[in-house]
Amino acid sequence: MPAIDLSLGSRSRLAAHPRLMELVRIAGTLAKAPAEVVVMHDNRASVVASLTRSILQPRPFTGAERNLINADGPSHVATPEGATFAVRDQGGALVAALTLTSEIAAGSVDALHGVARLISELVHEQAQPSDVLSPATILDGLRDAVLVIDSEFRVLFANRAVGNQFGRTPIELVGTSGIDLVHPDDLEVAFEALSRLAGGREVYRADLRIVHASGDLYRVEVTGNDHSHDPRIGGMVLSFRSDDRDHELAEELGHERGLLSAVLDQLHDGIVATDRFGVPTLVNQAARLMHGVENDQPARDLTLESFLVLDADGTALEIDAHPVARVVRGERLIDEHMSVVSEGLVRHVRVSGQPVVGAGGAQLGAVVGYHDVTEMLVAERELRDRALHDQLTGLPNRRQLHDHLVWLSERQHDGLVGVCFIDLDGFKLVNDTFGHRSGDEVVRDVARRLITELAGQHFLARLGGDEFIAVLSGLVHPAEASAVAERIRTVMRAPFVIGETQIALTASVGLALSEVGVTGEIDEDTLLRQADIALYAAKARGRNRVELFDDQLALAAEEEQRQHEMLRNALDRGGLVMHFQPIIDSDNGDTVGFEALARCRMVDGPLVGPDSFLDAANSSGLVWELDRKAFELSSQAAATLRRVRPDRTLLMSCNFSALSIVQSTFVREITDTVARHGMSPSDFCIEITESTAFEAGELAMAALRELHLLGFVLALDDFGTGYSSLAHLRDLPLKTVKVDRSFVSRLERGTTERAITEAVVHLARTLDLSVVAEGVETIEQLRQVRELGFRFIQGFYYSPARPLSEILLTL
Repeated sequence: MPAIDLSLGSRSRLAAHPRLMELVRIAGTLAKAPAEVVVMHDNRASVVASLTRSILQPRPFTGAERNLINADGPSHVATPEGATFAVRDQGGALVAALTLTSEIAAGSVDALHGVARLISELVHEQAQPSDVLSPATILDGLRDAVLVIDSEFRVLFANRAVGNQFGRTPIELVGTSGIDLVHPDDLEVAFEALSRLAGGREVYRADLRIVHASGDLYRVEVTGNDHSHDPRIGGMVLSFRSDDRDHELAEELGHERGLLSAVLDQLHDGIVATDRFGVPTLVNQAARLMHGVENDQPARDLTLESFLVLDADGTALEIDAHPVARVVRGERLIDEHMSVVSEGLVRHVRVSGQPVVGAGGAQLGAVVGYHDVTEMLVAERELRDRALHDQLTGLPNRRQLHDHLVWLSERQHDGLVGVCFIDLDGFKLVNDTFGHRSGDEVVRDVARRLITELAGQHFLARLGGDEFIAVLSGLVHPAEASAVAERIRTVMRAPFVIGETQIALTASVGLALSEVGVTGEIDEDTLLRQADIALYAAKARGRNRVELFDDQLALAAEEEQRQHEMLRNALDRGGLVMHFQPIIDSDNGDTVGFEALARCRMVDGPLVGPDSFLDAANSSGLVWELDRKAFELSSQAAATLRRVRPDRTLLMSCNFSALSIVQSTFVREITDTVARHGMSPSDFCIEITESTAFEAGELAMAALRELHLLGFVLALDDFGTGYSSLAHLRDLPLKTVKVDRSFVSRLERGTTERAITEAVVHLARTLDLSVVAEGVETIEQLRQVRELGFRFIQGFYYSPARPLSEILLTL
């Protein structure tokens, strides 16, 4: 339940509040969906602001609202039928909701959260106790019964006096039909009065008999006006007076006038009332502040020149066009946008007004209200700005990038459009070394350099992180786009300053071009994807370069997509199989273990090795799924080998990528898999490359240390091809070093490779590590690695990788 008071009086003060209605309009515009604000009470929703639904009309909760109430503190809930955003009080309690009654537009969630916070402030303000009575409190203090009904005669509001007049509480009356209160014999009179109201005329002294809840009849005098077009009221206002109470009302009239004046002075909206000749009779405090009128200056001493009003162009309105003069002439104004000058500052207002009509239809005067929407417009602009701009750099974001490409398409001119996908090389190191605040400053510096270099001639956006997009237009020849891309790359070569440290960074740029013909069509998705592929190629070919998307890259992308589809099909349909290559103890020829190597079955049947799918696995994000499935199959094979040869200790070696090792569930899932197959961690060797361990950073190192403590054997695979630092042998909890086949294959060519390999073997022995020679294929290579001190051998000389069924035949 809400922590603040949202009783009937509070809901009445909120109902159709001008600021609340403005927020509902903004929410509907941002989301491109109907919006309304509801207050939660008594296990139902009460509508307090809507452009389509009756105000204060109770209704059941929507599915999204019910989920919001039942869930533990979400900021919003979305369903296929719509979405709802929490409106909370200062203590965090849910008191109301901003509800969208159809699917909301993409990208509007952050802006709608901002609108919900503004609604929360208004709800809190209206629910706070105050020494000053609200208009709803004034009505509750009247002895006359007051009802507000809509065009279908449903009661939207009832003051407390209805208890005496009708024997029912306001809550019992709201939502019911006002016609049910009238004696059947007086329905004709009631309908005639309501017809007058619907026609825009007032009701003056219509005599009716009202049925009390006790069954007694009371004769009352009914007066009323139609305020359906006033968003603060939204219905026809009827007052019911008993014949014997005229003298009481006369005594209270003076008091209520003073009280009303005091209340009007507390309103945020400016109110100006005049007589039928346009002479001001009442100017409340807010109106005086808006127009710079002194508080002690009597209203009747003022003229329309005292209330300066500007049109949309900022020009002062002539007297005849002044909103007060127009209402005096009989016009009705509803939310017209104008401006006033307050203390030298222009304030934006929405002006509403209507004539005051007396008995017989004679006009008695005019009332004009000014609702200040300056802060609302500023907030709306800020919300729109946030929706279209990156908050760190102020550059356009992805949404505005889309709008710009659409705009280029609509220009329908000949020429080239180029997209440069820009990414810093090694930016992760900046965040890891200096922290994210320093990383943010580098990103801002990159934005400043790009803005200066492009000099407003081309469009620049930030996608996030260190990724930027430059859209080059007005090009005649591809060489112009390449020249701009090279300038972008070059401008990043100047050192970046972080505190007292200078760091050197480079940038890789992927460039894609699209020719705009007479149709002006630009395939946005294709152009951005091509630029991304070109960027990936620039990274793969050494970084700090520009790559232009061409037919060769297109073929490579198609091949990668084919590999991805093959891998996805293999993972989904059991097409991943494992082959196992023996690791041999060359002293006695015994098999001491196996390395598990993945194979994928293509759609047409043949198996292919990792060279055909590893790149696709890494680029598509499927590598963790691949590693997890491969380890499951390898563990199953290890359990089979244990059952067949319980007398042999055979170590199963399995490879893992950096992306897999840094998964939060990596260690737990590996350990669970081993236990599920009845094996021990010591039965498995986890093989990693140098780049896997050190590019992934501390997360990978922590996971490897945990595996070591659990009893897994760790091996450094392909040593010499990664970072090539002998210190890595000391920093990692290793048991084995596997020397890459590239060293073994070159042992016969000279002494350099032999000397390096000999040093690795010597260092490994010093550190009590075993060494494995990979890729031994000939008797001569076997002889040489044996001379160098290698005991454990892996390679085609002994056996290629084979299926488990063939391995079992050799044991």
